[in-house]
Amino acid sequence: DQRGEHGVLVLGGALMAAGLALATVFTSGLGLGVCLGVLTSAGAGAGAFSLLLGATARQLPAERRSFAAGLINAGGSAGQLLFAPLVQAAITAFGWVTAMLAVAASVLTTLPLAHRIAPKTAATLAQPAAAAADGGLRAQLNQALRDRSYLLLNLGFFTCGVHVAFLVTHLPGEVALCGLPGTVAGRALALVGAFNI
Repeated sequence: DQRGEHGVLVLGGALMAAGLALATVFTSGLGLGVCLGVLTSAGAGAGAFSLLLGATARQLPAERRSFAAGLINAGGSAGQLLFAPLVQAAITAFGWVTAMLAVAASVLTTLPLAHRIAPKTAATLAQPAAAAADGGLRAQLNQALRDRSYLLLNLGFFTCGVHVAFLVTHLPGEVALCGLPGTVAGRALALVGAFNI
């Protein structure tokens, strides 16, 4: 993106909010799949840790980058710790439509923060040109895929992401199948977030 991380973060937040809000008006499986499976997923991907870590790392000295990476990761888990029970409480008290709209609104409140995380500066805008001078994206990917440490690191992230995403996606449905109230799922997901921190 030639607008830098700022543009990607804002677009991602807008897509996520739109997907959550539009899901409340669709009654078909296809409509819900597009809203929740495409729009919100693309939005979440645009604000993923890799983008936040890269944007933050360029603004910090090398000795503070590891701490910042840990803080960003812990922040995502803290969001899960707080939001899972709050959203479940909102569903119980006001219904799923109101809860979805509230989450969409909360996503929109984060958009101004994108400027602070990844400000649009001349240096940021010049980075794609610098990457192209280094051989471009294809050359960078080829170099990364030949690096054993990089591959092992990503295997670790993949393993973590699969089991956490699996739990977050399927645990509420499994809890419901057991006849337990939704608050059990909300608390369980909050505990996953707490232990991730």
